[in-house]
Amino acid sequence: PQMQHAPMQNPPMEQMPYQAVQQQTGAYGGAAAGQPPSAESIKDMFFSYRGRLNRKPFILRGLLLSVLSSVMSTIMTEMTEASSTVMHLLALLPLLLMVVLSVGTFMLIIRRWHDLGKSGWFTLLLLIPLLNFLVMLYLWFVRGTAGPNAYGEDPLTYRR
Repeated sequence: PQMQHAPMQNPPMEQMPYQAVQQQTGAYGGAAAGQPPSAESIKDMFFSYRGRLNRKPFILRGLLLSVLSSVMSTIMTEMTEASSTVMHLLALLPLLLMVVLSVGTFMLIIRRWHDLGKSGWFTLLLLIPLLNFLVMLYLWFVRGTAGPNAYGEDPLTYRR
């Protein structure tokens, strides 16, 4: 006797093999091409300190946060130069957004340290004048540890 099975419609994400998940999420854990990023993927890309982040997404995401911060700073400056008290109070909104962008930047830096096999506490080196420039050069140019380390799998392992 021949058994007939109903085809599975869309299996849950946790049951899908890695390749299927990779196709939906795109390279480096971002949204796949043509799909807008979800709030969850933005949270994972910018506001998580867990895991590793290699050089390319570190630089690109850092550049994006820098541009957004510059735009917010310009808006805030224009608002504070106005003579209106209301505009001065509204200038606090871009300031709050800049704080959020700063938190995202620190999360990226922590994950970059993790890719290098080091603790996120090394981020405190950025508080030391002149040394902070050298630390950022190190984060931009030094390749992460090959293979898995204490902070997770190598982000380049699944790259196509």
